[in-house]
Amino acid sequence: LFWFALVRLLLSLDPFCLFQICVHKFFVLDPLTTPLSPSVEPSFLRITSIPQVPKVERLLVLCCRVENFYPQDISLEWSRNDGEQVHNVTHFGPFSNHNSLYSVWSKIQLVMAQEDESAVYICRVYHSSFAAPGFKDVSYYINTQGLPQWLVKTHLTLTLQNNVNVMLTNKYFSFIQFRTMKIVRKLAWKR
Repeated sequence: LFWFALVRLLLSLDPFCLFQICVHKFFVLDPLTTPLSPSVEPSFLRITSIPQVPKVERLLVLCCRVENFYPQDISLEWSRNDGEQVHNVTHFGPFSNHNSLYSVWSKIQLVMAQEDESAVYICRVYHSSFAAPGFKDVSYYINTQGLPQWLVKTHLTLTLQNNVNVMLTNKYFSFIQFRTMKIVRKLAWKR
């Protein structure tokens, strides 16, 4: 008797994607069908703010964007670093992208108070594509002192010697120059 197997994988991003094994034995076909659950981890997780620099006694809108994931089932929760859950959350989506993946946005609106300085807001994203424990946290640090969220301060040691030019392109800085200085540690800008 001669056995051979034909393995065929029907890949698509449908929720009921099938993995089908067909075993042929003397012209008798016995198909075995097993459903698969493909998943795609989000390629983009970020909190953005309007305005970029929060002001005391002004409205701050935080938007948690989660993009390019599959399957569609996802959950987002907001909290503060003090453990307080954030209510009055607005969700947009999930909605389908042109590439059969999904995206979702979630926003909260806050009126900033002086005691909110240095608070951290956390958007916790639950999705089946994440490894245990099944969620990822995205954080936003409140800073009303004038630096936008994406600009992270680093420890920088300078000594008098050479010229160093740093070019940043955004609406806050266009050019920064340190004259007669040498960098001992590298600048690390995070965006």
